[in-house]
Amino acid sequence: MTTTHKRFDAVIFDLFGTLIENFRIDELNSVLREMALALTIPPVVFRKQWTASFHARCLGEFSNIEANLEMISRELGRPIDPVAISEAARIRAAYSKTFLERLFPDSISTLSEIKARGYKLGLISDCSTEVPSLWAKSQIAEFFDVVIFSSVIKIKKPDRRIYELALKQLGTSSERTLYIGDGGSHELSGAAAVGMTPLLIQNRASRDGEYVVDVDSWVGPRIRSPIETLEYLK
Repeated sequence: MTTTHKRFDAVIFDLFGTLIENFRIDELNSVLREMALALTIPPVVFRKQWTASFHARCLGEFSNIEANLEMISRELGRPIDPVAISEAARIRAAYSKTFLERLFPDSISTLSEIKARGYKLGLISDCSTEVPSLWAKSQIAEFFDVVIFSSVIKIKKPDRRIYELALKQLGTSSERTLYIGDGGSHELSGAAAVGMTPLLIQNRASRDGEYVVDVDSWVGPRIRSPIETLEYLK
């Protein structure tokens, strides 16, 4: 009788640009313009302040979108208008909700097959607080054994602690874990630093028009779609 030995016990995915689309710069700018108009702040000024608070959002320094908008209003010497802030937050949350629905075509079938083969599945995402609040209704939430959002644990990639926490919760070692991401937040080099096997996923031929922050200059193995992950799990 032949015994098959698995090289990996677990697979950890990034979210944006990996299983779902990345934010598009043109769409994001349009949404930020709507938010700025709701707050009666010049769009160029608001976009600058919003972009500058990206890392603070990912680290959970704001309890919600409203808190982020209140901070921006204070920094600009604007009065806090609860109605305007509530409307701007609604616009942002609605935009985030649409993105959680923009799955790549083979994301669900890939996750389903990985689970069927007996692997543990983890997710690590750098994101602001609206994503965790919407996650339970995502089409792919059911597949994951462990889900880690930076804004919840207040640590973001490539801090090794975020990977180590995922490994601990999955009950696996870094050497037995495959990590897949689009390279934002220096996530691949971070995964490699703790001993995981990282794969760069490029769901598009070009990143032109995508909003991706702190991208790895990756020369390691790469795939073009989630389904190609299965080739590494043979």
